Amino acid sequence: MRNSILCFALAVALVPAWAQQAAGSAKNNVYTAGGDTRTKGPVNGDFTAFGGHVTVDSPVSGDLTGAGGTIEVRAPIGDDVRLAGGTVRIESTVGGELMVAGGNVTLSKEASVAGNARVYAGDITIDGTVQGPLHAAGGHITINGEVKGDVKVEGDDIQLGPQAKIGGAFTYASANELKKADGAVITGEVKRETKASRRDRHREPESRMSSLARTVA
Repeated sequence: MRNSILCFALAVALVPAWAQQAAGSAKNNVYTAGGDTRTKGPVNGDFTAFGGHVTVDSPVSGDLTGAGGTIEVRAPIGDDVRLAGGTVRIESTVGGELMVAGGNVTLSKEASVAGNARVYAGDITIDGTVQGPLHAAGGHITINGEVKGDVKVEGDDIQLGPQAKIGGAFTYASANELKKADGAVITGEVKRETKASRRDRHREPESRMSSLARTVA
């Protein structure tokens, strides 16, 4: 429920910004909305989309911003990605930072994020690569890819798969112990947060959403 509220808040925050941009859209930027929305060829600029099903299967040189029931990113994004959806799947490279809120969020093995990643969802799966730090909060969190920076996660069930590689410190907050498979590697310190620090972190996703709203406005 909490993640659904966050997802809705992000979508509401993005809509006014999208409307303003669409009114005076730049020549190479693309803004679209509909039941089934997708790129119709390479975008030499930013791509902003809202729909029941959003598919990005052509390269976008700038930012990607969107909200939808299902969002699939299959082509490279040159800069930042900000998404809110019921199901979000990233299968390509992201040239900047990544911020996603949703019900189910997956970074596939093919996915690579050049900057930092922030993911808030009920179920989170990280099979790809994050070059910077990762912050994730949700119910079930599985990391079976590589994060080259520090990792901070909060969830009911947190797992590191056999292919997981953490290049920095690993900080987690959960009522349950971290499940670390044989083969998983954590280079830095492993720290479990206290209940007090977890209460402070419950406020962070809302703070991030407010920050995102200010960024796109």
